[in-house]
Formats: sequence, structure tokens, C-alpha cells
Amino acid sequence: MRTEKTFVTLVLVGVLAVATPAAAEFGTIEPVPGATLLLPYFEVAPDRSKCTFFSVNNASAAPELAHVTIWTDQSIPVLDFDVFLTGYDVQSFNLHDLLINGNLPSTGSLVSNRGQFSLSNGSPPAPFPGCSDGTPGSGPPAYNTLSPTFRAVLLAALTGQPIPAGAAAGLCAGADYGDGVLRGYVTVDTVNECSQEFPNTPGYFVDGGIGTASNRNTIWGDWLIIDAPNVFAHGDTLVHVEAEESTSQAACDVAPPGDNEPSTFYCRYSGGADDREALGSLHATRYLEGGPFTGGTDLLVWRDPLGNNAPYSCVTRPGEFSLTQNQIVVFDEQENPIVSQRGPSGFEPEDENPFLYETQRVEVGGPIGPTTAEPFGWIYLNLNGAQGVPAIHNQAWVVTVLSADGLYSVGYDALQLSNLSNGGGDFDGWGDNVCLGNNGSIAPCA
Repeated sequence: MRTEKTFVTLVLVGVLAVATPAAAEFGTIEPVPGATLLLPYFEVAPDRSKCTFFSVNNASAAPELAHVTIWTDQSIPVLDFDVFLTGYDVQSFNLHDLLINGNLPSTGSLVSNRGQFSLSNGSPPAPFPGCSDGTPGSGPPAYNTLSPTFRAVLLAALTGQPIPAGAAAGLCAGADYGDGVLRGYVTVDTVNECSQEFPNTPGYFVDGGIGTASNRNTIWGDWLIIDAPNVFAHGDTLVHVEAEESTSQAACDVAPPGDNEPSTFYCRYSGGADDREALGSLHATRYLEGGPFTGGTDLLVWRDPLGNNAPYSCVTRPGEFSLTQNQIVVFDEQENPIVSQRGPSGFEPEDENPFLYETQRVEVGGPIGPTTAEPFGWIYLNLNGAQGVPAIHNQAWVVTVLSADGLYSVGYDALQLSNLSNGGGDFDGWGDNVCLGNNGSIAPCA
């Protein structure tokens, strides 16, 4: 199914998935069908100067139900809804239309298109538990337009302003950049039933995929950010997170802070019952600040919030919402390093901490770093929490965006050097929390 209102001049072309979803190695994040999708960062300007699009696709001939959650850049969920997908279906989303205009999708077993390759081609499939068939007024996964009051709540929460109504009235839920741009991230989970539950709700995940969320690795997707004034557009596949019911692999440690035990993607909410593989915490990427890329390099960085965040005072923002990093090393093309490391490390600049939030866009060499001395090179990012901070392990995802002023931009995922899944391990000798030192040493961060 594709809604005409979603795209006017933009068409996303997908490749038809094979009947049996591709298998991949658990603990290695790859672009294969998963049970959870992550859009690591979005930007939406009310005047449409910036907008984000993404799609959710079904890699199976059987119907699927997907649960979409919109989070602030402080990992506070603010909106969720269900989407019914027929076999090999695709649903496209324009986040401006969704968040500013309040137009949620209306899908369902009776109204969603069924192609000739769908298992339910002959007759409408039965709705999932808790779902209507999608006819107008019948309930989820068919939705009415969001009210002006609720749209005002979304606008405030996603721009870091005081929330104007509801239980969180007067509180804040996101960072305030002062530009009116909505920022946050999106997760999409395969689910067994329609619900109004966020992923941080008890019972959403139950071992074996028998809670609200399922363990079916059937969905895939892509995303695109458009920055019209700068003539920029860049995108990639969504982050595809697989489920694995083997407790020897999909396990997470919820012991006291300070240990280095494995994780799952939703460990902070589920205690490992989500059965999802984790992301990595060590990344590497190139940066270019000249030549054809006159606009330089931005990093779009999503990070595990390490806890179940809630709206907070707009005046006194809780310190625990600020995340730390163990080490950032910027190499130029002659291998000269600039090393930033939390605490007394013997390196300069000390205490550089550019990735404070759960998701953000940061300019390389910009006002908050990372610091550079030469226009070209690469960056090593150890995005685990600094020693002495709860939960040393900290999942992350990094997207690199290279821009040429007024001409074009290129976006791609950074290299992953580790994975925090049980059994995911490291790659070619890299540990999951190592710092680079003098004379070529690679050792656990101290």
C-alpha cells in the first residue's frame, strides 16, 4: 500500500524481497529483515524546509503488523500507532504530514491493498488481535487526524519547549535548539496485536516474542532527510535489528552499574525479554572538510539512553540525561591524532563531550566538536559511557553526512567495530570498550 499524500515529487523505489527473509549472523547489524527497525535521527521543520521520510516494508507473503513509536531526542516516547501490512506491502511516511498535520495512516485487513503474490490474495485476511479491519471509524489500525491540542503537545515535546497540556504539562521532553525544528528518532517493531503501548511499557516484551511485540524478522525499510534551503538530501537503509529466541545470544545484564555485560537493543526496558540483538559501541568513520565537500561533515548519532526517561523540569534538567563518551580520536591523513577522553588522560582537549543526547546532529570540527586540525581524516568513536558512570556499555549508531554547499550531500553508516550482543563480540581483535594509546596500544579504557 502506498498513500498518495506521502510523496509528491519524491519516489522511493524498493527492491522486492524474496519469499523467505534472508538469514544473517546474530550480533552483526546488517541490512536484512528484522523484528525492529530504527530510524536513528529525524528533522522536521514546520515550514517544510527540512523533512524526513521513511518506509516500512514486509518481506513476507503473510500479513504483518508493525508498531511505530516516535521518541524525542531524550528517548521519551510521545506517539505510537499500528500499521497493517499485507504480503510484500510497503507503507511510506512523511513525518511532516504525520507530526505537523496529524495525519496517521489508516490500514487494515479489509482496506489494505493485496497483490497477487500475497498469501491473502483470495480473500481479506483476519485482523490481528485487538485490531479492526480498517474501515473508517472502526478503530486501530485506522486512525482519525490528531487533534490540534495533541499536535501542539507533539510540537512542544519534539522542540524542547514546555508541554502545553496533559499529564506532563509544563515539563520538557527534548533539547531546545531554539530553531523550531522537531528532532527525535523512530522505532518500528513487529507485534502480535494492536495496542497503545510504548516499548517501555511492562509486558510489551515477553521472552519468546509472546508479549505485545513478536520475534518475527519480517520488516525492512529506508529513510531520507531533505534539507531544501541547502539543496541537500541524504538517506540510507533503516537500522535492522533481528530477534533471536536463544537466551544464550539474546541476553542482557541488569546488574549494578559498572560491569561490562552484554546487552539487547531494548535491554533498558525489557531486561533482555525483547530477544533483540544489540548495536555496537565502537565506530569509525571518515571526515572531509574541504575539496568537493565544502559543507563539511556531520555525524548523526543515536545512543542508548541507558534508562527509562520521563518528562523533566524545563528549568533544572537532570544531569543523568547527559551521556558521556570514553574516547574520541581524530586522525588526519598523516596519522597525527587528536585524542579527547573523559577524565585525566594526558590528552587534549579534555572533557570534550559532543554527543550528549540520545540522538543528535553534530558538525565535525564545529562548536561542540569533535576537534580537528586538518581538513581530511578519520575518527575513532568509543561511545561507551565513561568509567564511573552507570552502564559502561552504551549502544550507538552513527551516520556520516558529507555536504557540498548548495550542491549535494552523501549519507552512509559508519563502520562498526564492535557489537554488544552476547556472542556478538568484536571484529578482528577490537574489544567492546577499548581506548587507543601511545605507541599503538589498544587496551581496555582506564
